Amino acid sequence: MEVFESPSIVEEKFRTLARRDSPSRLIFDRFDEKFVRTGSVQDDCEGNSGRKISIRTEEDIILVLLVMVACPTKSWLKLFLETKISQRSLVRILNRDLGMKPYHLQIEQQLTNAYKQACVCAT
Repeated sequence: MEVFESPSIVEEKFRTLARRDSPSRLIFDRFDEKFVRTGSVQDDCEGNSGRKISIRTEEDIILVLLVMVACPTKSWLKLFLETKISQRSLVRILNRDLGMKPYHLQIEQQLTNAYKQACVCAT
């Protein structure tokens, strides 16, 4: 890429030297990008393999953060309805990106003075 400065020229040179169909121009662009970034075209195993994250974008994370700052007690279901982000992605944003953990309100009975007296007398 550096010598020919064009993916189409590289593609044509590959076709003539290898005597077979060449990969797409996108492949050559990715190899060039990887070479510029790492200095090699070998797999560096970080950021080069696997499916790219497309759902949990910075904009979505910021949106969820702003909504949670405005109302920190909002349930994830209401948050899902408000932000239109899928439930699975929303839970991942809350857990992985924002470090928030779900909690459940526990309802306890109100202790009256008569109940406290009965507990004290029983012991």
